[in-house]
Amino acid sequence: MKETNILAFDIGKKKIGIARCYSNFGIPSPLKTILNDEKVFSEIESIIIQESANLLVVGIPRNMNGEFTEQTNYTRDFITKLSDKFSLPIVEQDESLTTKKAEEEISTKKKFNFDDDSLAATYILEDYLAQSGV
Repeated sequence: MKETNILAFDIGKKKIGIARCYSNFGIPSPLKTILNDEKVFSEIESIIIQESANLLVVGIPRNMNGEFTEQTNYTRDFITKLSDKFSLPIVEQDESLTTKKAEEEISTKKKFNFDDDSLAATYILEDYLAQSGV
């Protein structure tokens, strides 16, 4: 069975949280947060290469009623750009409340080696893995 190296993204207009998981371990972990600026796609390309990623999972935000928002549209546009630049499969994953959960968890701990954006990406990846059975 081919190993799946997954990167998950929590897309924001200023920052993007990234998490990773290798299918042979099955444990998602925060990787880093990058700026969403003019260098974002070259940074993502470097990370894809470094992590030997062959699947991208992107969190799709919705409001509390499950409806799409302005941020949903922004994220979908970002996914289109990702798809244009990289020939990797991209999966959309509901990210409901992942950022809030990450902020709450970090606020209860004294010290983390990562931030709420990469932790939110980890929760997105956990949800994807639980639903897909990878």
